[in-house]
Amino acid sequence: PEYYFGPEKIAAALLPRLAPKSDILDVGCGTGNAGIPFISAGHVVVGADISEEALKKARINGYDRTLKVNLALAEQIAPSNSADAVVCVGVLDEWLRSDVLIEKLIAPLRSKASIGLTLNETFAKSAEIVAVLKKSGFSIHENTIDKGWHHPNYDAERFHYIVASRL
Repeated sequence: PEYYFGPEKIAAALLPRLAPKSDILDVGCGTGNAGIPFISAGHVVVGADISEEALKKARINGYDRTLKVNLALAEQIAPSNSADAVVCVGVLDEWLRSDVLIEKLIAPLRSKASIGLTLNETFAKSAEIVAVLKKSGFSIHENTIDKGWHHPNYDAERFHYIVASRL
C-alpha cells in the first residue's frame, strides 16, 4: 500500500522541541495527516489550505480551525505572532518561489518558534531555504534527505527534511 513518511518524520523531529499545548500552523494541510501527531500530543493545530473539501476533512481529524489560503497568492498565511511552530509537509515544489514562501511561513511565528518542512528532492531548493531560515535567526537541527513515500507502482521519492528553531 501507499505510505507517506513525511508527517511522522517531521512530527518526530518537532514534538520534543515544543512546549505543552503549543499552537501549530499546518500550511498546505490537506486532509490533516501532518497535524494528527501534534493533536494527539495535546497541541492546538490550525490548518491552511486552498481546498475547502480538504479543510473539512482536517476539521474532522481534529484541527482546531482552518483557513482557506492560496499559498502562491496570499500576502499572509496567518496573523503575525499566532504560532509556536509551522509545519509544511509535501507542499513545497518547483512552482512556489522558495524564498518568498519561507518568508510567508516564518511571518506567523512567535519569537521563540520551530519550523518543519519537507521538499521533494527533485525540486528542492534546500540551500536557499536554509539560508533564509538562518538569516531570520533560526538554528538548523535537521537538513537531511531520506525516503519520502512508498507506492506499490514505482520507487519511493526522496525528500529533504528541514527542521529549525529560533530561541
